Amino acid sequence: MSARERWLAGLLGLVALAAAATTAAEWAADQREREVLALADLQARRQAAARTTAGAPGPGLRAQLAAAEAWSLRAPDVWIARVRVEEQLASAAQAAGIKAPQVEVFAGSDADAAQPMVRAEVSGPYQRPQLVGLLQRVYAAPSAVVVERIQVKTVDEPSFKLSLLYPVAAGQAEARP
Repeated sequence: MSARERWLAGLLGLVALAAAATTAAEWAADQREREVLALADLQARRQAAARTTAGAPGPGLRAQLAAAEAWSLRAPDVWIARVRVEEQLASAAQAAGIKAPQVEVFAGSDADAAQPMVRAEVSGPYQRPQLVGLLQRVYAAPSAVVVERIQVKTVDEPSFKLSLLYPVAAGQAEARP
């Protein structure tokens, strides 16, 4: 073997040694990353299992549920709540000065809903100040209400249709003053 061949063989050995060291370092880094990901996954599963076995909602969720319960319309059942919503909307429309308001109230039929709902529709001739007064009176009530839709027709005979949703705390005893 000539000197040049020995030099090339030594260089080839050095390149092979460097490649092996680089490959080993990459393999070790991959193994460390897999270990970290496996430990994070294990910890997440343990936390999920602990939350599931605990069964009780956390303090934040309990506070949100209590607030939603406090805002809901209280009634022994959904049908009584429906009558109360109808009376409230009729008096609010009359106090707002709406002439011949039409109030329709429907009991919520969503069996999937976590909270029973009452849906109400108020319609009548459109006059901006009266509609604003109606909305102010609706929101002045102690129970929560969600405006589902407002439709205003200004051509020919101006009219409006207001759709509202009321959450109901049905089956709860009421506090009478």
